[in-house]
Amino acid sequence: MLNLKKIRGAWIYLCPLIFCISLLEAKAATLKVGKGHSYETIQEAIEAASDSDSIEVSAGTYPENLIINKQVTLRGIDMPVIDGGGRGHTIIIQSPHVILDSFRVIRSGGDLAEDDSCIFIEGKAEKSEIRNNLVEDCAFGIWANGAKSVKIINNHVKGRSGLISQKRGNGIHLWNVKHGVVEANHVEGARDGILVSITRKTLIKNNKIHDLRYGIHYMYADFNRVEGNVTYNNKAGLAIMFSKGLEIESNYSYDNTEFGLLFRDIFKTKVHKNVLANNEKGLFIYNSLFNEIWENIVVGNDIGSHVWAGSEDNKVYDNSFIRNKTQVKYVGMKDEKWTYEGKGNYWSDYMGWDIDGNGKGDKPYEANTVMERLIWAYPMIKLLFNSPAVQTLRMAESQFPILRQKGIVDDAPLMRPVNNEWRKWVGRVNH
Repeated sequence: MLNLKKIRGAWIYLCPLIFCISLLEAKAATLKVGKGHSYETIQEAIEAASDSDSIEVSAGTYPENLIINKQVTLRGIDMPVIDGGGRGHTIIIQSPHVILDSFRVIRSGGDLAEDDSCIFIEGKAEKSEIRNNLVEDCAFGIWANGAKSVKIINNHVKGRSGLISQKRGNGIHLWNVKHGVVEANHVEGARDGILVSITRKTLIKNNKIHDLRYGIHYMYADFNRVEGNVTYNNKAGLAIMFSKGLEIESNYSYDNTEFGLLFRDIFKTKVHKNVLANNEKGLFIYNSLFNEIWENIVVGNDIGSHVWAGSEDNKVYDNSFIRNKTQVKYVGMKDEKWTYEGKGNYWSDYMGWDIDGNGKGDKPYEANTVMERLIWAYPMIKLLFNSPAVQTLRMAESQFPILRQKGIVDDAPLMRPVNNEWRKWVGRVNH
């Protein structure tokens, strides 16, 4: 039998909730822009909208410089074009919880000093999302200026590649962002692909970046994660500077003209399972301390690792240095140990043996030998590498320590690479 008293009591509590839900549903309207719709321009629809409304924009070209000052969702149908006409910002986002989805956003102004951008996200626009857009012909592509928890996902940003690098802006620029996400974007032809400055606890993941200066560029940005990105045909794939507490994992940086991974003044950072292939310098470490670098593949570079300026006390182990023309170039006043808790690295030019069969060489691997220094100074010596004279010099260096230079020493060199993924990167030029 129904208890009418309990039903009436429950109804008293449910009524306000149902009323609130109905009110929210009534408030959330969809405004439509384009031929045959209520609004001819996007800005008119924004001004007429209320918070939580959606604005659907039909295909076409809209010559507008938008100011989005409502908490709205803008969704393009068949990639409508928002054309800034070469003036200032094409779009400025000023409100939180804005979603900009599926537009072609073009032609910002060209004043780098004014940060002219195709999409400029102001600090108060927290938790906004920029996704599925094509952004091109801009000074800066997408600039997040102090916005917390902003998400920039699956956009294609094309910089002004016809200009020299110094006259271009960055593809995606983060300044003073916290808890942001930059994921699955494709950036090309800008100055730097993704520049991260004074930014914390932000994820940079699965982006494809090529044909610019620095693929991912960090400056004074701590405790962020860089994962699964692909950077190639740049000056440097990953340029990580003046930062600490980063996690750099499973990135691919190859065919860059100078650096695969550049470390400058980096502290307490983890570098794990990255591939640095066919660059001039695979790993460049300058004045960087207390980092952990393990299970990376450094293959086919002119110089596998260039270490100098007091880069000490780093844990470097289980890495594979394979077929680099010069494995290590080291500048320092004392030996630097690249062995951690009995674990060393694999060196494809190691000439030792493993009598006890424990998978580790019975004598240390020593980089920065007299022979290597001669090769740096006179590259043509490589043609005589297997000659009796060169082999005699190598033997004399091992027998007479007075000839030995300070360098990287691995007390437990591995006899085999940690994994076989390196094989597909030898001589690779395809993307």
